[in-house]
Amino acid sequence: MGAVVSAPGVASSAGSPRSGWCSWKSTAAAGSPRRNARGRAATGRRGRQGAARRVENRATAAADAAGVKPVGTVGAAPAPPPWRPEGVEVLIDAACLARRVAELGARIGADYAGRPLHLVGVLRGAVPFLADLARALPLPEVTVDFLGISSYGRSTETSGVVRFTKDLDEPIAGRHVLIVEDIVDSGLTLAYLREQLQSRGPASLAAAAMLDKPARRAVQVAVEYTGFAIGDHFAVGYGLDQAGRYRHLPYVGALSAREPGAGAQPGEAARKGLV
Repeated sequence: MGAVVSAPGVASSAGSPRSGWCSWKSTAAAGSPRRNARGRAATGRRGRQGAARRVENRATAAADAAGVKPVGTVGAAPAPPPWRPEGVEVLIDAACLARRVAELGARIGADYAGRPLHLVGVLRGAVPFLADLARALPLPEVTVDFLGISSYGRSTETSGVVRFTKDLDEPIAGRHVLIVEDIVDSGLTLAYLREQLQSRGPASLAAAAMLDKPARRAVQVAVEYTGFAIGDHFAVGYGLDQAGRYRHLPYVGALSAREPGAGAQPGEAARKGLV
């Protein structure tokens, strides 16, 4: 079973997103003179800039030789900081997400070494996580399918009837299947999915979730691979939404309690009532 990372900056609304597991530390030596630090920084910058220019020149020469014409300007300016909507606090930044996905990919790759793996993504919140995870898997054969599940549309009251809004396009009998979820909350959705997919005769069945909210668990359900355990936040970004917004954010954020609808369940779960 994959380890769960619980970052202090993630599990507490008062914590900093740069604390704990995803900490950023100064590279300057404690107590070193400011002049020396500036000199070392300048030398390092010049060295990096020179190396970057050499790499760019070689790439340009290779592109010219191949007849490739660039479109637009690459690397002309540093990328702007990620846009942060008002009322959203960053819980897990993009760098932390990338690092954790790489770790999960390595772990899953080791567990499924020598076997083809079939990923089943749960629409729509799991799409960014599944895309990143699939590319991090050191496996020769990885296939992908998607399904959707709901108990109601945009209502806030569950109908009590669970149904697939989109079924799998391919059979999973005899295949090694990994369910990929964005977040596990009460566990009801994942428990239902595991029961339904297990009945279709896969060779093996496991689950991976980028986020887990264990404090809200209503049923016990196995989650073999988990990225981060978080507190009782309304999480948005990296596929998670609130009324269709914020899915595109490259980080996981917490929606302010002042935002309308912030008290509901996060993401697709808010509309399913089943996470």
